Amino acid sequence: MSATTASPTEVPTPEPTPTEAPTAIPTEPPGAGEVWISPASQTIPVDGTPTVEIHANTGNKMLGAFEVRLEYDSYFFTCQGAEAIQPEIMYAVGTGASGVIIIQGFDASGLSAGTDVPLMRVKLTPISGVYGSSLINLNIISLVDTSGSPIGTQYATAA
Repeated sequence: MSATTASPTEVPTPEPTPTEAPTAIPTEPPGAGEVWISPASQTIPVDGTPTVEIHANTGNKMLGAFEVRLEYDSYFFTCQGAEAIQPEIMYAVGTGASGVIIIQGFDASGLSAGTDVPLMRVKLTPISGVYGSSLINLNIISLVDTSGSPIGTQYATAA
């Protein structure tokens, strides 16, 4: 009987499969989703009409729609009206309780992204014979991009 010796078969070591470098997840720039009133403060002459503007930081997203609640002291002011700063904005203005207006706006094609996007202008009328200081508060109800995704933190408050 003869014995045969089998030579060990070499198994080639497979080449490592290249892995793709991780793709960075796009993030919103700091402050995206913030909405504020401009000017931050103002002194109104006795016969003056104060005007405040509502601005937003949409970061790197195009603004599709927004809803804000503006609160003012009805002892000092009445609301004379609101208008869009950018003509592309379709908007509706409603009143809640005394001293509250709700503003909803949208642009189906989207407003350009940016850190200072002017949205609305609100005109107030001082109550005759009333003097003093008053705050105006702005509550962000909704701020979304053109796909309906939120921009920043919803239900935040600015003063």
